Amino acid sequence: MAWIEVHQSLFRHPKLARASLLLRRDRYMVAGHLIALWLWALDAAPDGNNLSPEDIKMGADWPGNAKKLTEN
Repeated sequence: MAWIEVHQSLFRHPKLARASLLLRRDRYMVAGHLIALWLWALDAAPDGNNLSPEDIKMGADWPGNAKKLTEN
């Protein structure tokens, strides 16, 4: 079984703060979807290549717009 490492600084990271602002979502919500995406990618996209915005939306279980999620 694969695993991921999550550091205690995740919730204070500038990239997470920026993503939260751009997506207009709480940083804890964004972090949860990010972790969901990482876990999904371990099995579904191990090389990370050729993922569409819709693939990323599905992997992150994102409720919003796929293009907005992936454009920045």
